[in-house]
Amino acid sequence: MASEDGDRPHLLFAPYYKWGGSSEFVRAVTLAQAAQRRWPAATIEFLLPGGAETRHDCPFPVTFNEAHLDKPSRIRFLNREISERRPHLVIFDCYSHPAVLDQCRAVGARTAYVADQPGTCKRAFEWPWLWRLDAHWQQRPYLTLQAFTPGQQLLTAISSTRRAIFDSYFDDLLSDLGELPPEILARIDQPFALLVPGGGGYRVDGRYVGDIFHAAAERLHAATGLDAITVLGPLHQGPIPAGRTLVIKALTLPQLLALMRRARIIVTNGATGALHQALACGAACVASPLGGSDQPERIRRYAGAGLLHAAAPEAAALAKAAERLLTADGDAIRKRVSALKPVNGIPLMIRLIEEQLALRVDRSMSKASRAG
Repeated sequence: MASEDGDRPHLLFAPYYKWGGSSEFVRAVTLAQAAQRRWPAATIEFLLPGGAETRHDCPFPVTFNEAHLDKPSRIRFLNREISERRPHLVIFDCYSHPAVLDQCRAVGARTAYVADQPGTCKRAFEWPWLWRLDAHWQQRPYLTLQAFTPGQQLLTAISSTRRAIFDSYFDDLLSDLGELPPEILARIDQPFALLVPGGGGYRVDGRYVGDIFHAAAERLHAATGLDAITVLGPLHQGPIPAGRTLVIKALTLPQLLALMRRARIIVTNGATGALHQALACGAACVASPLGGSDQPERIRRYAGAGLLHAAAPEAAALAKAAERLLTADGDAIRKRVSALKPVNGIPLMIRLIEEQLALRVDRSMSKASRAG
């Protein structure tokens, strides 16, 4: 048992997302890839929502739930797949249910729940969860605030759930710049702006956000001469827009981080994915709310703290805000951002996966001892 869990763990990832957002997917895949490096012989599988807005670029075996918007069907899907696979650890992201946690316990699987919003965090403290959930790993929704309320901190002390807090998620391994597409390599020796609207699935007034960001890049280049690279996002639909600045549909996360570390300024959305990754890289940012109820408030808080410039999701507004970062304003923002010191969740969660696998062995041995 110890060798099986320690050397060949069976990990099942179940991120849930909808309406064009996919930070849960990226976070889960990034963690799974780090787990694969830690345990090369591991079995790693994914359970994903189906539908037109799901992701089809997962580098691990996937089973899709085509009835993902119906809660009873979602529970049945998860319970069936967990029962058939009998993994050692199930890592949920932004969705689970007490009945699903019970099913995990029934097949001997440990459970971890990753969340990044106050609402999804609150669910992990509800009474039916307190004695069912093994681990809760919370991405702090606001870098300027504590992740848990005083009441939640008290429940943490009395419940059996092991909790941890992080701020962003990325591999510590620096991407080899040689892995970048040649058209990017030809540009990054000179200052450039990087425009990243996240997954790219959201629309504003019927227009895909990637098209809006590219239009902002064209305006910024015309006004300042600064080169720009727009990463539309894997969920972007329609043709690749043309212009004087470079457009790429999608990059791997290590490639994107390599660009973030070299960009003079970054224009992104207000989600905890791309925005927190950009801030973790020490970048001066413009942020715009592109979808999700949490984005406007996060941008408002960060702009109020002097950590970024806020802009409406319009090409002219984005370009104008980006121009301001080319002045002393940008230097002041970089100085404040460099003092944040956000916690990277990937190495933290790898250590916590090791802990959960060890606890599973302890639970199994205790159960066998009682049976004997």
